[in-house]
Amino acid sequence: MRLGVAAALFSACVVSATIAHADFVCPRSDHNREKRARAIFEEAVQLEAADPEGALVRYQCAGKLADRPAIQLRIGSVAERVGKDDIAIAAFERYLELAGASAPDAESMRAHVKELRDRRAKTAPPPPSASASPPPPPPPKEQPTPPPESPEMTYLGWGLVGAGVIAGAVGGGFLIDAKSKSDDVQALGSPDRPVPWDNDEARGKYESATTSQTIGIVFLVLAPALVAGGVVVLLTQRNGVSFTSGSRPFTLRF
Repeated sequence: MRLGVAAALFSACVVSATIAHADFVCPRSDHNREKRARAIFEEAVQLEAADPEGALVRYQCAGKLADRPAIQLRIGSVAERVGKDDIAIAAFERYLELAGASAPDAESMRAHVKELRDRRAKTAPPPPSASASPPPPPPPKEQPTPPPESPEMTYLGWGLVGAGVIAGAVGGGFLIDAKSKSDDVQALGSPDRPVPWDNDEARGKYESATTSQTIGIVFLVLAPALVAGGVVVLLTQRNGVSFTSGSRPFTLRF
């Protein structure tokens, strides 16, 4: 029975201390800050045994209102008790600054601060190693360089253009020859006498004119196709797209 009552009282104390810690708000500094600091300090002393965290908050508040050696000493002691070595080190060092030569435990306190620093250095997590660092970003992709122009395709293009020009000239020459032979056939006759088509000379000239005309038309039809093919090859070569034909590389560009 007594154990149950004691447990209930202890739980009530813990809950009330936690609520008091959560509801505490440090007042602003004013002309009564010394008086307020003393009252908050005394409240922290009463609370320290049951709620050291809440007492630490109040000690720190009192230290903001009145920066006194005794307050900094209490902040350091309670902070060390609850495992907050950073706050303890800063408070003990501030205590030594404020107390100066009048501090009776100056040497032992400096040694204690050194011990706290050494302990903190041993328990601090190691810095991230190079292996744990994120991998470097991949290098930017290089833009593919266009393949060099192929002289074979350039020669082919100009060759087709030249062949087309020559074909046009040859076709025109054959048409001129056909017209000349046809005129010769017509000259064999006269207005009062029909052309002697049964004459071997007339038939030979007529057949030769017909052959020249056919060859001339073929060359004239072939000429623009050759020129157009050469122009296409030259334009695609200038705009650069590579391809291969058999085992030899060529370059075309679009």
